[in-house]
Amino acid sequence: MTKSTTLSRFYVSRQVHWPDGDHMVEIAQGGLDYSNPGMLTPHRALKPLGEGREYVDPVEAVEAAIAVRKGWIELLTASGNEVPAVGLGMGFTGGNTTPFSDTTEETLLKCAEELRDKLPKCSRCGDLLGSRHFTLPDDPFDDKFCSPECAEREAEDRATNEAHTLSESEALTAEDVEDIP
Repeated sequence: MTKSTTLSRFYVSRQVHWPDGDHMVEIAQGGLDYSNPGMLTPHRALKPLGEGREYVDPVEAVEAAIAVRKGWIELLTASGNEVPAVGLGMGFTGGNTTPFSDTTEETLLKCAEELRDKLPKCSRCGDLLGSRHFTLPDDPFDDKFCSPECAEREAEDRATNEAHTLSESEALTAEDVEDIP
């Protein structure tokens, strides 16, 4: 039996900030619950690009936000109206209203890569832990796993290694007893 815990997520949304009307594609650290309130309803043409989705990997979230920004500009251009500047930003609102600053694609990708390197990884396979992680009961190592399958494989390997170690120590004990004069 494994235990599950929720971890960080990154939510991609389009925003029109009030009262100035600035257009922004945002990546909210913490997921949907930490997105700014100026969020627009995900557009059917932009959902396949990643709008309105939560990501575990911040790099994937930034790549999706870049694609959503380009798609949004295309939609605005096709409408025939004046196309406003569309910013791109990432941040953490803490559950409050905190419009993010416009940032370059290159800077956001670099920050996302650095953030990904710091995020916890699965003790078994090395993948990002995801929106939830799993643990083994009474684990003396406090290992965390990305899936129940990784946790179960680890538990099986530990049990096999423990059984192998026990049989080796029993064999050594028997040899030691034979050597006693």
